[in-house]
Amino acid sequence: MPPGQVLLESQNAQAKESVMRPQSTSVPMIPFSFSLVDDQWMPFEFVEEGCKSAATGLEKVLGCPGFLEEYTQALLVSGVEDILGFQVLHRQHLGGEAHGTLETPGRAANELLIRPYTTKLQNSCAKDSSDRRQVGWSFTPKTVSGLIDGLICGA
Repeated sequence: MPPGQVLLESQNAQAKESVMRPQSTSVPMIPFSFSLVDDQWMPFEFVEEGCKSAATGLEKVLGCPGFLEEYTQALLVSGVEDILGFQVLHRQHLGGEAHGTLETPGRAANELLIRPYTTKLQNSCAKDSSDRRQVGWSFTPKTVSGLIDGLICGA
């Protein structure tokens, strides 16, 4: 991940898809994926500012500090704090399919396309093996902790 950038999800409800790509931290955004780094919840994935379900869900989580404290302790006691985190549900525009969503390479090299996992999409992916690429971004505790924690603290 380039310095000064985070993973930002753009939602297209009409097309029933989302696109995840690196984006400058200068645009307004809402964090939705969190990882525990040095006993603090740090965001590492974001969605565009207009996502009401992410904003509402984040408000609920931040309004329940007891939950976060207990969850943190449970992870630490179990020794899985570097494996598990939490994500605010925010993809209602992709709902309705029994199998959830499918993430595939996007239209550009640094994109991830997220769509409802339909039988039609599954068959299409199975038939077309010419476009098999790994799409991913590497995060270390240092890069996660460097992401604008002011977004969750209201700074």
